[in-house]
Amino acid sequence: MKLSMALMAARAEVWTPDKLDQPIEKRIDGIVQNLERIRSAQREHTNLIDELKRGYEKHKKEVDEQTKKLENEIRTDLESLHTSDLITSLVGLIWLTVGITMSTMAPELYRWLK
Repeated sequence: MKLSMALMAARAEVWTPDKLDQPIEKRIDGIVQNLERIRSAQREHTNLIDELKRGYEKHKKEVDEQTKKLENEIRTDLESLHTSDLITSLVGLIWLTVGITMSTMAPELYRWLK
């Protein structure tokens, strides 16, 4: 029995609202807090993007290595396919040549032996 669990990501956004009835100092403090939250989120996003880039480059390198390995394996298989049983083929060619020669020389051999 297989159990699968779906992970759900929930994000909560905290923001300091700008209230017009507060003094300027409090409003500026709220703006600074919001700015820090934006900077923090931006740092997090930058880190995530960098992590994705590293993962992509690593995956790309692995795929390139696997592709080269598969190409080498296919090339080796093709070479062995074309060169295997070369000796057997040559012996067969020699027997075929001897057989053709003997079959066409039969009248000449008959006259020579007579």
